[in-house]
Amino acid sequence: MNGASEWAISVDPTPDAPAEYVLICISEAQPGTACNESSGSLNSAEAYSDWAGRHTGAHLDHRKYRLVAEVPMRVFQGVTL
Repeated sequence: MNGASEWAISVDPTPDAPAEYVLICISEAQPGTACNESSGSLNSAEAYSDWAGRHTGAHLDHRKYRLVAEVPMRVFQGVTL
């Protein structure tokens, strides 16, 4: 089993650490300057969605974000991609 078709990558069902997400506002705070305010480390899509809602609520023109995710992954053998 050496071929790439015999392996598949997926979210680790039994991770050593939980996934972490950071949402960063990339909307312009001033012309040509990104806001760059960060949510800090969060542990769910619901948490970063809540943060974005609060941030946009406080800054109505801030509607663009970048999500940085650290998600434990695992490669499984014997699975056809």
